[in-house]
Amino acid sequence: MAQHCYEPYVLRFEFAPQTRVWGSCMQERAPARHIVPGTAEVQMGILIGKFVIAAAMVIGAGTGLAILGNRLSDQTRLSGVWVGVLILGLVTSLPELVTACGAVTIVGSPDLAMGILLGSVLFNLLLIAVLDAFQGKGAILGLVGRQHVLTGSAGIMLVALCAAGIVVRFKTVGGVDLVSILIAIAYLFLLRIVLTHESRSAAGKEDTGPADTRPRMRWTTLAGGIVLCGAVVVAAGLWLDHLAEELAATTVLGSGFIGTFLIAAASSLPELSVGIVAVRIGAYDMAVANIFGSNMFNLAIIPVADALYRRGGLISDASPSHLVTALLGILLTGIALFGVTCRSQRTIMRLGFSSIAILLFYLAGAYLLFRMGVSH
Repeated sequence: MAQHCYEPYVLRFEFAPQTRVWGSCMQERAPARHIVPGTAEVQMGILIGKFVIAAAMVIGAGTGLAILGNRLSDQTRLSGVWVGVLILGLVTSLPELVTACGAVTIVGSPDLAMGILLGSVLFNLLLIAVLDAFQGKGAILGLVGRQHVLTGSAGIMLVALCAAGIVVRFKTVGGVDLVSILIAIAYLFLLRIVLTHESRSAAGKEDTGPADTRPRMRWTTLAGGIVLCGAVVVAAGLWLDHLAEELAATTVLGSGFIGTFLIAAASSLPELSVGIVAVRIGAYDMAVANIFGSNMFNLAIIPVADALYRRGGLISDASPSHLVTALLGILLTGIALFGVTCRSQRTIMRLGFSSIAILLFYLAGAYLLFRMGVSH
């Protein structure tokens, strides 16, 4: 019998500069394509460079957005809470809107969409600890008004509805989960209550602070600046999300974990940049209101993404593991509201007690979701 000589079977790993060879006469195949050593490292360096550029764009536009939002609050009777919840919370959450909708329409993954939205809720709450470390004048939750209890409680109600939908698996109405419809109705109702209560509270307060001697900005300039900065934040935020997806594609973790932490962290960078600048200029209420308002809007995105998801109900088709993320969001929000109510100024290493608790529970939840993501 004639003996055939075959070319060695070469198995190349993309992220290793060297070549590993298994066997000498395994199977006949075309010659392996040569991969230039160090190509993976160069590509990773380019990806990191793009990350830095996109992050710089978000931080720069977020800085302008926070400054203009503060000027809007000073030139009108709108409080920092009103501006933070409605304007800043809406603009900084637009990247989550686009990425979550893209997750169901392009990728067709309800798990990725739910991971992005619920993960952004967690990461936004983690920003409280980050802002606490930046401002360094006592616990930040002790420096803000108690009106944030209403906004945070509204967020807890919306997350609780989402958690109920994950557990009960309600029927769909017109291809949309019943609980998604309830979330949309509850969001509009709760937002109206929050803004009405804040408007009445602001109208009943006398302005005892120092007079603003800065020249007033023209309304067209102020509105145009907010729109421009918001557009840059959205564009750069979407770019960050795309880069995070590229990085996620190179891992072996589940889409739930990647969506919950990696992409969600990239999506929440606008909230971080706006919050840091707001803290630097002393607008603590606007910074915290932006976090709670953004969380409310992130949860309101669920009905929108559900309407675009045509394979069934978004929440019903999502993995039950998202219940852990939802319950963790309720827990972290409750801790934040406890800090707002107690108003303690005691700190440990520049962090208030509530911020420390948020940080510890966030890390514990991240580890738990990491283990669940790897196991799946």
